[in-house]
Amino acid sequence: KYNNASELERKGYESLLKGDIDNAIISFNKVKQAYPKFHSIDETLAVLQKNKEQFSTLRGRANVYSEIYHKYTCKVPKDIVVQLEGMQSRKADSK
Repeated sequence: KYNNASELERKGYESLLKGDIDNAIISFNKVKQAYPKFHSIDETLAVLQKNKEQFSTLRGRANVYSEIYHKYTCKVPKDIVVQLEGMQSRKADSK
C-alpha cells in the first residue's frame, strides 16, 4: 500500500509540475484511495481543487506551487520539493 501510494504521489507531483492539474488531481485521489492518511494528501488535494481555475494563469500556478511548498511538503521526496521551490519562486515574475 505504502509503495503504491508513494509512486502515485510522485506521478501526481510530476503531472502538477508539468502544469497538468487534472492528472495531478486524479493521481492524488488514487493516493487517497490507496493510503488515506498518506502525507498531506487531503490538504494537497484541497489546494488543487480550490485553485483549479486559477492554475491556468502563471500567477495562479505559482500561487498553487507556493502554497503546497510552504505548507505540505514535509514528507514529499526531496527532488520534488526542490522543483516546487523553483516553481513557486516564479511568483514574483508573474505579475
